[in-house]
Amino acid sequence: HKLINRLTKLDIKVRGTARPEEHFFWTGDDKHTQLAFYDDKTLVGYSVVGATARIGPVAATKPEYLSSILAMSVNYGLEIGQARQLIFVNGENVEVVQSLLQSGFHVEEATVVMASERFSDSSRYVPGHLAHY
Repeated sequence: HKLINRLTKLDIKVRGTARPEEHFFWTGDDKHTQLAFYDDKTLVGYSVVGATARIGPVAATKPEYLSSILAMSVNYGLEIGQARQLIFVNGENVEVVQSLLQSGFHVEEATVVMASERFSDSSRYVPGHLAHY
């Protein structure tokens, strides 16, 4: 599947690891919608919008795409009836945090994740849950 291969390459660039089996799951599961985002014909990111109102993971090829991808994902969630949404955002990505706060989101809790080395590029990635980086 071409799209899965492109998403996997994007994950390797942004997260440092591949997860094609998760992309296969999300594309075939009725409780998740995987959205792909393009600039002309070039894949620039993706997001997963869950039926449980959780948005994530979200990945972008460039930092400047991340806020827009998140905004479009939130709007998609609203269109399918998710008035209440949950996003796990890395606090060091100030632009995304500010954008979400301006859109009416609030900080539900603050969690500090510490690691001996960087696992992903937070300027281009929002995790799907706290157990994953």
